Amino acid sequence: MAFLKKINFFDISLIFSFIFFSIYFLMPILNYDFFSIYILFFIIFYSLYFCKNVDINLDEDFQYMIFLLPVSMFFFIYIITSAEIFHSNKYYNLIQSNYKIIEKEFSKDISPVDIKQIRTVDQLLAKKLGEKKLGEDLALGSIVDVGTFNIQLVNNKLYWVAPLVHKGFFKWLTNNGTPGYIKVSATNDNDVELVLNKGKIVYQPNSFFSENLHRFVYFSGFMSSGITDFTFEIDEEGKPFWVITKYKKTIGFKGEEAVGVIVVDATNGNIKEYDIKNTPKWIDRIQPEEFIKEQLNNYGAYKLGWFNYIFAGKDVMKTTKGMALVYGNNGEAYWYTGITSNSNDGSTIGFMLVNTKNKKVYFYKISGATEDRAMKSAEGMVQEKNYNATFPILYNVLGIPTYILTLKDKEGLVKNIAMVNVKNYSIVGIGSNIKEALRKYKSKLLSNKNINLNSDISLKNINNATIDRINFDLKNGNSYYYFTIKEVNNKIFILDSSLSEEVVLTKGNDKVSIKYEDSNNSYINISKFDNLMIN
Repeated sequence: MAFLKKINFFDISLIFSFIFFSIYFLMPILNYDFFSIYILFFIIFYSLYFCKNVDINLDEDFQYMIFLLPVSMFFFIYIITSAEIFHSNKYYNLIQSNYKIIEKEFSKDISPVDIKQIRTVDQLLAKKLGEKKLGEDLALGSIVDVGTFNIQLVNNKLYWVAPLVHKGFFKWLTNNGTPGYIKVSATNDNDVELVLNKGKIVYQPNSFFSENLHRFVYFSGFMSSGITDFTFEIDEEGKPFWVITKYKKTIGFKGEEAVGVIVVDATNGNIKEYDIKNTPKWIDRIQPEEFIKEQLNNYGAYKLGWFNYIFAGKDVMKTTKGMALVYGNNGEAYWYTGITSNSNDGSTIGFMLVNTKNKKVYFYKISGATEDRAMKSAEGMVQEKNYNATFPILYNVLGIPTYILTLKDKEGLVKNIAMVNVKNYSIVGIGSNIKEALRKYKSKLLSNKNINLNSDISLKNINNATIDRINFDLKNGNSYYYFTIKEVNNKIFILDSSLSEEVVLTKGNDKVSIKYEDSNNSYINISKFDNLMIN
């Protein structure tokens, strides 16, 4: 070709320099399954072709062919090997590539609610608290920022953990690594810790050149491997690591599937690679959120094939808006999402839990409200205060699937805790703290005849009890009544006036009929109250 004769040593040097800098800075995955390598070849060819400003005319049609043929061939192969229209069944089954989807009973699989472990601090609040903590050290705050927070289970307690990262290039030059990380309790906004004794965070996304985390891993033997989801985690001793998902393409150039993790010691750069089965227990996640969401949506879309999804829409499902990381009674982490019909009518068909390590999938057929409706229901209970609801987390309360969320003011501070029944989102318990919200929610559950509680819950009736002592307390504009009865020792019963107006007129020695949850707690929630001396 005419233009090739015009290439000299300078052109060759320029081309190889371009290739070097493309690999060093763009870090394309050097594997034919990945699209980035073809983009790189296309750019190189394009530069080579026009480096001498070759004039293309009708007598040089073969130059068009050599330019367009590889590009056309690539897109033809891409469509044949990867397009959903030809491989809808493979996309449908990708979420089941490790295990078949299992239908399970909700109350037996999700850990019962534990007041000490309910998540009241979300990621945004954790960031605000972390930045406030960092701001207490003016010298440190001037050279580093707070990185991305991730939820983790550390020694059986939930924490948001984020690394301290460089403030910019010039700070990186002088910092010699950042001094540590910030740990924020997910259950107590007063528990914020700046950890500076576990070594410097040398390898991180905000570092440059050979200390940049992605580049360091890329040139450590993973140039041809798909790597994603760079997550900062700490082990049970608080030592900082980066956990990176390694993945492959399973359907032509698409169908991303996690195959293991690359674990990088953030302080010294030591790298260990694990497959899914041998991953250390302290690591909470291997499966990236975006992979799971896409695979679940493909599962919901292509049950009856591509043409049904595009034209008929029969039996088509999809995930609801958000996803959340939740923990089961075995300490394992799961991606949680609601499943709704394609019509998106605001109700769920059920819920999916996907193990974040081995991708075991559990499906619960529970019709109810979507997370968005639950958020609006909670906001509506305090609409005069203009609070904003956070994305809810799914919990098990008395065997009942329950959304638990926080209500925050305009400053992003938590003002209320809300518990919303999934099946009937009009059943809402709101309180200034967990105990108050739980007490109100339990009271509404126990008094609702249409809700079947966990068989382990024992309800007790006393039809002719005698009031021993009674008094009230005013909290956040609500009147709460506390009383004891002569028939039951060492128990204090609690209810608010919304359950029964008769309690306002009740006094010592009155005869009452009560219904309550029988438990070992000293404070008992009432689900029914009737003063027998008031008609």
